[in-house]
Amino acid sequence: MIQGIICGKGGQGVITLNAMIGTLAANMNIPAVSAETHGMAMRGGSVATYIKIGQGLSASVAEHSADFIISLTKDEALRNLNFIKKDGILIVDSEKPLDIKGIRVIALPASDIAEEKFGGWIYGGQVLLGIFLGCFGAIDTAKALEILRNAPKISIEAIEYGVKHAQAD
Repeated sequence: MIQGIICGKGGQGVITLNAMIGTLAANMNIPAVSAETHGMAMRGGSVATYIKIGQGLSASVAEHSADFIISLTKDEALRNLNFIKKDGILIVDSEKPLDIKGIRVIALPASDIAEEKFGGWIYGGQVLLGIFLGCFGAIDTAKALEILRNAPKISIEAIEYGVKHAQAD
């Protein structure tokens, strides 16, 4: 089982990203449990969702136990940092690198890259999803891309960009 937190600001696609990961797992017959926690109704407010892939009766993630955090903003990454375990992976949309000891940090300006390469910042979440898929074997990347084959081509390209970035990192 892997467990993690997906966070950002209201309106950035945090819940959509969580739903995509959960749906991919479910389509591969991998149990997944997820939950929204707070701030969902407020555009621009803090949003965090929890997800467990593989097993789990509850989506709650205790402090220092998350295998990963996917954050759509640097400040929300830092706000939720207490949840990540030693040797966990932080995947964050950030223009500047983050030096955090004891964890692997993959920081890149995903929304800027998405704007430039895919025509909209909103595809930054797909870039981060691709990095997640490239980092963890819990969800097979090739199978994930096959499941998503009917998604808009631009989304698939953004996910593939993220996978390549993860493999090169």
